[in-house]
Amino acid sequence: MEQDLLRLLSEREVLLGKLDELDGRIAAFPENTSDVIISMKRSIRSVFEKIVEQDLSNYKKIEELQQDVVKSINHLAQGKKALTEGYMKQGIQSDGYFLDEKK
Repeated sequence: MEQDLLRLLSEREVLLGKLDELDGRIAAFPENTSDVIISMKRSIRSVFEKIVEQDLSNYKKIEELQQDVVKSINHLAQGKKALTEGYMKQGIQSDGYFLDEKK
């Protein structure tokens, strides 16, 4: 799963680089060029805006999932502490013992 994510992120970076390169080439044309160039510029900007929007959405979701994982880890640590220090902890006997051996 991690390999798939890394592969997708790598592909994403390559595609964003190509899109950025194309945007740079189109931006070199003057503003008063044909409607096709203007349309392409708008289309590229629209794609960039959608990517940024999706990135922000993904980032928020990642933060939420990370907080859930932290809460789960804290809950497990608290449960472990309750078991080891609460229920299973043996108290220290500070008083002496009396053994009646006369019986």
